Amino acid sequence: MSFFALPSDSSGGISSSKPSVIRFFRKDYKNICAWTQSYTNIETGGDLYGLWDNAGNPTVFLATGPGKNCRREVACFFQDSDYLVEVADTLVSSYGLCHVGSWHSHHQFQLFHPSGGDRSSVWRGIGTDRYTMCIMNLVNEKGRSGLQTRMDAFCFVRETQEMESLNVAIMSGPSLLETMPDAHPALLAVLKGSEDPRILLASRKSEVNSVPWYQSDEGKPVLAHLIRELTELAGGAPTIQRKPEDISRLSLTATTPSYQIVVNIPSRFPQMPMDVSITSAGGATRDLAIPYEEDLSFRSFVGRAAASEGDGEGSAA
Repeated sequence: MSFFALPSDSSGGISSSKPSVIRFFRKDYKNICAWTQSYTNIETGGDLYGLWDNAGNPTVFLATGPGKNCRREVACFFQDSDYLVEVADTLVSSYGLCHVGSWHSHHQFQLFHPSGGDRSSVWRGIGTDRYTMCIMNLVNEKGRSGLQTRMDAFCFVRETQEMESLNVAIMSGPSLLETMPDAHPALLAVLKGSEDPRILLASRKSEVNSVPWYQSDEGKPVLAHLIRELTELAGGAPTIQRKPEDISRLSLTATTPSYQIVVNIPSRFPQMPMDVSITSAGGATRDLAIPYEEDLSFRSFVGRAAASEGDGEGSAA
């Protein structure tokens, strides 16, 4: 989580009433949903820029996504700090918007409110009178196929030290980027530092009709590399399991005398990172999100897990 703190009096004119609602343009809300749906097993996130009304409620004029150099893990998200500052500088200086808050996903954790770590980070870093945080979850809804997105919104009020729950309202008008997009060259330039939700959505829809990544000409040598690495590490070939709900997703399991390594590979691998779980004979588990690289070595990650266990830093999933 990260902050771009405006001066403490930047929200001057806001009343002391309790905030009750956050407003989004439909396009920005849909973009947040698209980013969330693209990372089903690790966190992702972005930032919210807009204005505060006289009742202290935020209206979001632009929601940004993860910068290209962000860091995602199973239970935390770290925004690309250079991207955050560049976008915030542009929006504040050229459009007079405030950094009203941030959003991030808890993917399938079913945690519909800020975690203890989230709350601590806000209270430590809050630089404005109020700060908004939106939590995204992927949920199963009765009568609907696939995972659906759910947003829960909260406002941290520095004066009262309270975290207030907000209703989410979707406005029908065009968003900032939908109104004369050619008139915003500076804004469009800095936004290129983020992932494009339109591309993410398009690729997600096309996966259904495409061959599994490991059967493509590009994917076959990648899978062979992963199997070879695990075989050399464990002294035997890993167990390979296809996910019944999506045959493009694979799970590779290798066992050594000291560790069991489970590699869960998403359907859009190698564009998306692998979720790797390393469990020691003593039961300590370390979960990692690992991007694919041609020189990837699982041995180095096992070594790191062993060092963490020795230092008492192993964590359960």
